[in-house]
Amino acid sequence: MSFIKQLQSEKKTLIGMIHLAGNDADMRLTQAIEEIDLLYNNGFDAVLVENYHGDVSDMRNALEYLRTKYPRKNYGLNVLGDYEAGFELARTYNAGFLQIDSVAGHLPPEQDLEYEHELNKLRIQTPNPILLGGVHFKYQPHLSGRGLNEDLVIGGERAETIVVSGPATGEPCDVERLKVFRDGIGLVPLILGSGLTPSNFEEQMEYCDGAIVGTSIKEGDNTQNPIELNRVKEIVRVRDSFGKK
Repeated sequence: MSFIKQLQSEKKTLIGMIHLAGNDADMRLTQAIEEIDLLYNNGFDAVLVENYHGDVSDMRNALEYLRTKYPRKNYGLNVLGDYEAGFELARTYNAGFLQIDSVAGHLPPEQDLEYEHELNKLRIQTPNPILLGGVHFKYQPHLSGRGLNEDLVIGGERAETIVVSGPATGEPCDVERLKVFRDGIGLVPLILGSGLTPSNFEEQMEYCDGAIVGTSIKEGDNTQNPIELNRVKEIVRVRDSFGKK
């Protein structure tokens, strides 16, 4: 099933974040492989590899494993601070989706036009991955001079899916903000980018088609720690129950 079709399915899409934690490259790859296998084998629909702790070489190692072991699964990536490298990796490793933390709102008008042209060129060169674009995303500046609603419209023109987040990693999104995003992007799929837990699932996912889940499935809510099986099973159980309502 393609990533877009997955987002359009009855159940909410769960995307597990691979933070690439570990003291060296071998440890980072070993933990990434264990987490990827655990997520796919216990109900998650996709995984997202990010250089949150590791670097781009660690991403390549994890993506090569995904391309080799799970070619028919949905997987994607996010190169923090370097969207051009993200497109290159997506192209090389056949990633089904690519996250960019900000596709609208983060640049002043004169730079934003140049960014749009560059983004369009990269999309033509790399047409396959579905683009997950952040708008007014965590840790991103707001320099466009436009309001949120206008940035949302522009974001929906630049990306097939919009990602919304709380103010920081692991923090949930304000429900009123979720409503604004849902209304502002119309039929464009909306993905929650932070803060989802079993206890707030119903409230947060009422307005979203899927979620990137990272901190809440880690031991001790610490991104350096491995993903915990019981936490994965619990959020999948809640998702499956929610989807049947």
